[in-house]
Amino acid sequence: MRCATFLLAVLLAGCAGTREPGVVTLSAIDSMGRNPRSFNFALLDRETGQVVWSGIPAESSTVRNTVKGGEYRLLCVGSTGAVSMEVDVDGDESVTARLSTGGAARGEARAGGKPFAAEVWMPIPGRGTDRTSALSYITRADADGHFQIDRLPPGKWTLVVGTNAEGFKQVDVEIFEGKVAQLGYVDVR
Repeated sequence: MRCATFLLAVLLAGCAGTREPGVVTLSAIDSMGRNPRSFNFALLDRETGQVVWSGIPAESSTVRNTVKGGEYRLLCVGSTGAVSMEVDVDGDESVTARLSTGGAARGEARAGGKPFAAEVWMPIPGRGTDRTSALSYITRADADGHFQIDRLPPGKWTLVVGTNAEGFKQVDVEIFEGKVAQLGYVDVR
């Protein structure tokens, strides 16, 4: 009896981890059900955090790509909102990212206590402070150091503030739907 139970457990465990690769078809709509003028996206492997697919589709476009089976996190940032959602690929999947207005983060960039016009961005999780990917660059602080980043998907994020000349600082922030997170002063030195 023990051998049969053990064998059944091994067989079930082996089958549970098997997922079929598939073609993921991705589109985005805003809160009114319209296609956004543009959107950026990244599909991240939930286990490793690695970006497996990202891009900027043509206006109002649907994109397709073959992806190995597994669990993913999809991030979409569009002209009318943002979304972070889970995607489970087991064969072909059609995914519609419904962009919400999300939340925002507001603060003041400083270097040595003085306000300055810093770059401010949200790197894709698992990519360090990389600002070269499709979702990374968001805004720039004004001459008085004030910045507000809108349309952030709800969740825990790391924002990066600074410049090559002044240095950079990472700030962890939790974003809630319809709320503005107040970061206060972010001093890079």
